[in-house]
Amino acid sequence: RDNHRSLLDQSIYLVTHYYFARLPVSLILIIICILTPFAVLWPSTMNIIEPFENTTAINNDILLSASNLSFAQNRFNQ
Repeated sequence: RDNHRSLLDQSIYLVTHYYFARLPVSLILIIICILTPFAVLWPSTMNIIEPFENTTAINNDILLSASNLSFAQNRFNQ
């Protein structure tokens, strides 16, 4: 049967395709998704001219998202 590849060929394909192609791309995308909100928040908080202009809005957003999370957890636990 020539259409079946050997186990070595299959394992080499899996290792090269998943560990060296898909895994790094997935990790990079996950890291970008995690770090993007911080990259958006930091320039607005580290404003030298008006340092306290945006902090209240950011704190309110953080509190709002935290309250939404706790509300969702309470709904899930019931």
